[in-house]
Order: sequence, then structure tokens, then C-alpha cells
Amino acid sequence: MVAGAAREEGVAQEINCLETNIESHKELFGVRILLVYNKDTVLQPFKEVLEQHADIDLVENHDTSSALQMIKDSKVDVVAVGEQLADMTGIEFVEALVKVNPFVNTALSSALSPADYHEATEGQGVLVQLAVQPSKSDAELFVEKLKKVASLL
Repeated sequence: MVAGAAREEGVAQEINCLETNIESHKELFGVRILLVYNKDTVLQPFKEVLEQHADIDLVENHDTSSALQMIKDSKVDVVAVGEQLADMTGIEFVEALVKVNPFVNTALSSALSPADYHEATEGQGVLVQLAVQPSKSDAELFVEKLKKVASLL
């Protein structure tokens, strides 16, 4: 009886340890996020939430050519893209992004309905639709999606 109880306690401790390890692996581990938006897009509420995470490094770039070069050079892990950029739409930018580095996770701001958004971005690997003016709740959703992706790696 004593050996059985000790074994059960040991198993319970191992399960607790595994649960703790799984929870700790849901962190992002130094993710570099590139924000590609027009200069007039209000990003402060969105950025405030992202900046609260010590493991997130934010970079902004308003120039699409330069941003695509950063992505090509693998200098970013994730890209959040505005609906309309200076010289192309956000969807066009994501299409160009996939050509230079198909392994970068993306989020795209869009006013499209969920069905139209899905149709327009299908096959582009976009993680989440953000509001045209991304809010704090958009940032929280974005971080949760990134944590889910990180836990799969």
C-alpha cells in the first residue's frame, strides 16, 4: 500500500512537471515583429500591448521595398500588414512577401467580411485578420495566435 501511494505521488509530480513545461513553452521566445503600415495608421494601442511582452521586438517600416528586403533577409519572424500601403494593398504585399519568404507568419488588417477575407487570403498563410486601425484587443488576439504557433514548433 505504501509503495502504491508513493508511486501515485511520483506520477502526480511528473504530470505537474509536464504541465508546467508545456505552459512555459507557450511563450514566444524572442519574436521579431515587423509592422508595415501607412504612416497615418494609428498603431499606438496595438503597439502598447505588444511592447508589454519582453520576448517581442517590434520594428516598423513604411517602405514596402525595404520591408520586403528585411523579410527576404530573414530579419523578422512575423509581419503585421496594413490594409492599404503607400504603393500597394496589404493583400498585394502579402502575396509579394510569400514569394520572398514563405515561412514568415503574417497578420493582415482588413475591412473585408470574414468570408471575403478568407477568400482573398486563402493560401497566403495569414494567421489572423486585424482591424484597419488595430486595437489592444487585436494585439491580444495576435499574441495568442503567435503563442499557439510557437507551441507547435
